[in-house]
Amino acid sequence: MLSSMLYGLRVSLVVGFAGVVVAMILGVGLGLLSGFMGGVVDAFIMRIADMILSFPAILVALLINGIALSFLPQEVMNEAAIYVLILAIALTSWVQYARTVRSSTMVEKSRSTSRPPR
Repeated sequence: MLSSMLYGLRVSLVVGFAGVVVAMILGVGLGLLSGFMGGVVDAFIMRIADMILSFPAILVALLINGIALSFLPQEVMNEAAIYVLILAIALTSWVQYARTVRSSTMVEKSRSTSRPPR
């Protein structure tokens, strides 16, 4: 029984780990861009983040799956199911990374501009 559990666990670990890594890369990149640029870019990225947070994660995952089913043929969809899951996890969880990195970037940016010259 343990060997069959470990065999099934490997797919779940790959999907979860890859989804979090993709979300982290996307969130850190957008958070840095938003915090550093500010202004219109910051407002645009944060409004997209607010929009994503307003929907439940399962609804976004179903939407992504429906879009993938409509665009991909059935034989390709069976092979791409793991990638669709990774994309769904990443697109629903990048916001937390982006908000955290944005706030840290804004603090460091204000700290570097408020220092007196040496």
